[in-house]
Amino acid sequence: MLVMFDAPPPRFWWLKRVSACVVIVLALWAGGHALLWQVAQGGLEAHVERWRIDGGPLPEQAVLQPQMPDDPGNAAAWVVKAAGLMPRLSQPQVDNWNAAIVVRPLSGAQLEAMRSVMEQDRSAVEALREAYDKPYIDWGIPAARIETVLPSLADHRHVADRLQAAAEVHHHDGDIAQALARAEDVVFLGDMMAEYGPVLVGSLVSVGIQTKGSQLVVKYVAGTPVPGISPEEEHAAWRDARPEAQRLIARLLDTRSEQTLLRNGVLGERTVIYWAFDAPGGWSLVDANFFTRPFLMI
Repeated sequence: MLVMFDAPPPRFWWLKRVSACVVIVLALWAGGHALLWQVAQGGLEAHVERWRIDGGPLPEQAVLQPQMPDDPGNAAAWVVKAAGLMPRLSQPQVDNWNAAIVVRPLSGAQLEAMRSVMEQDRSAVEALREAYDKPYIDWGIPAARIETVLPSLADHRHVADRLQAAAEVHHHDGDIAQALARAEDVVFLGDMMAEYGPVLVGSLVSVGIQTKGSQLVVKYVAGTPVPGISPEEEHAAWRDARPEAQRLIARLLDTRSEQTLLRNGVLGERTVIYWAFDAPGGWSLVDANFFTRPFLMI
């Protein structure tokens, strides 16, 4: 008796073949991924070793918290003190302060309000000037990770804005010497921020603050007139401000801060790149970079 069996349906072999292909592809992908990872990790370790020899920031330094030495000889400590001595302004005061930078001439009400704030800022300016001749600068920031919070940068930008507006008020009053002194304070603060450490954002803040000081110099040298006094009186004020002008020019011509800016900016970017490549979770399936990190690292 002949017994007939039904042949398996076409989808039976189709599903088996597809499943086998998927397993093979996953095995090849996992093996290739592991191989690429090993190659990339070896290259990264070689780069880090070169950084170590060059004296750059090392990965283990990135976990250190900023600890600035509270030493009278540390110029950074005086800059931080100056920022802390400047009281916060109310919104009307902020509006007057901002107007001093863009509006000429200033109204009597604006001048009165701003001179009141400048009187409160006197001790802060004195503290900042104390930093001029200190023997060293140490912000206590060896390196920074992406999630490192640096709130003091906003405080220093705030100080630069106040000094810039104060310079405008002094210039409005015909006190060229004090206007140039405040401009020098702004440039000096920018130079200090150049020493903030291997942190890219610190370098950007330094450039912004230095630009504020340079803008003041360009504005005054370009001949922005002082309201209410004759050209002869203004020329006399400039002659009296000769020492301040010479110090400011010498500071602007000093390129050491720009060299420090470039170096710290590059080192800061290097540290962030290392953090991105060496962050935890590299083998986690929920890591967004799981599929691409080995290729990026190579």
